[in-house]
Amino acid sequence: MLAQNPKPTTAKEPLARSPWRSLSDRWASGIAVLFFIAQPLVFFKRVLFNPQAHIPFDIEQFHLPLVTYIARCVRQGIFPFWDPYPYCGVPIHADIQAQLFYPLSWISIVLGNLSAGHKLFYWLEWQVPLHMILAGVFTFFLLRHLGASVPSALFGGTVYQLGGYFASQAQHLGAICCGAWLPLVLLCVWKLSASIRVKWVALLACSIALVFLAGFPAATMVVLGAAGLLAVGLTLSHRASWKLFVALGCGVALGICIAAIQLVPTYQLSRLSVASMRSQWYVTGAGLHIQSLASLIVPNYYHIFTPSDPSLYKLPINFTFLYVYCGLITVALLGIAAFVRRAPYIRMLLLLTLISAVWMLGDSTPIYPFVFRRLPGLIRGALYAEFALMAFCMFAALTSAVTLERVTARVPKWLCWGIALLTEALEFRVATERSTPSTTSPAILARSPEFKSFSTRRIRRCVSTTSTKEPTLLFGDRTC
Repeated sequence: MLAQNPKPTTAKEPLARSPWRSLSDRWASGIAVLFFIAQPLVFFKRVLFNPQAHIPFDIEQFHLPLVTYIARCVRQGIFPFWDPYPYCGVPIHADIQAQLFYPLSWISIVLGNLSAGHKLFYWLEWQVPLHMILAGVFTFFLLRHLGASVPSALFGGTVYQLGGYFASQAQHLGAICCGAWLPLVLLCVWKLSASIRVKWVALLACSIALVFLAGFPAATMVVLGAAGLLAVGLTLSHRASWKLFVALGCGVALGICIAAIQLVPTYQLSRLSVASMRSQWYVTGAGLHIQSLASLIVPNYYHIFTPSDPSLYKLPINFTFLYVYCGLITVALLGIAAFVRRAPYIRMLLLLTLISAVWMLGDSTPIYPFVFRRLPGLIRGALYAEFALMAFCMFAALTSAVTLERVTARVPKWLCWGIALLTEALEFRVATERSTPSTTSPAILARSPEFKSFSTRRIRRCVSTTSTKEPTLLFGDRTC
């Protein structure tokens, strides 16, 4: 008998059928996930392991008092409906920034209560690297869905995980928590653009609910806006039909229903608060200053790593909003992206990156104020343009990773791995750069010996008491 000729196969079929190639990809993916776990832990090693520093500003001065009161109520077996201390009493369960119904915040509360609240701030700081890990892993799987190889996906995940948003906004706990779920929301949108499945609508709803419960409406608006921009981009590029908007609307509506336990009292409280007038205060929409773009190339151009030295840092601008660094390799790949052909999604992603850049610059551009003034008052009141840095870092990471995949398609994979690892090294070097022990990076501040010697003993006495007549703990234990 004559042997039959083998059927012609595409270039991808032998790779897909090869068990050795599949095993190799699984091992490589596992290594990449380990990198995403290790990177935030190393980034915050001076905070997490034998602490010599702490995350400063809002996380200790604003978020910690809220979480401390909730933790104290839990220890006493009281549901935290009412906080009697600020403003003659406030319904703390209606304060969305308290994160009372956000599941992951209870990790810090439970672990903090094991030490009667002494180490609550320490466990609260762990929320930042935990959400950075989630952000990196979700971005990795999003890029793998887009067809990127493991090293290219590792590169993109690292750009988002260690880029300007997470490195500079660690003090804003709610913003960090929202940023972790953005790549998962975008993954659901991409999956739904291919086919409408109930499981992806359900996952989208859960992700949206977590974004709302994370407790920072400004960042929530950015996540919803980025998802909407992606849906429009996929539709205009003929990669999705109008059914995508139906599925997206269902997912958002279900997410709002899941988060209604928080959103309903928050809405009622906000109507009685001066916060309801915020849309009248922000006429142009605010946003990052144009000087922040210098940090894309030279992160410390305006000496933002030494903000307490007036001889170096002289700008009358919040220095944490002058850091948008995503890596020099990322900037180079964004420049190349416009000239790359036959790469999936690359033109759309580049356009979304540019739109996000205009969005984050806000009233520094002539376009954004025109759009902002025409938005409903409810949206204007919750929208801070500067937090669109999250969307910019996300789309910049996706664009640069897809570009890297295309330009390294015919070179050895070790070169792509080398670029990914080099990016990690540069991100670490820049984001943790310090010239003297007294200086600060955008995310970390050295511990104060004066605070140790004076305040810690007093705070420990406050937190260890069980009397309801004692005032609530305000600043927590920074020496844990």
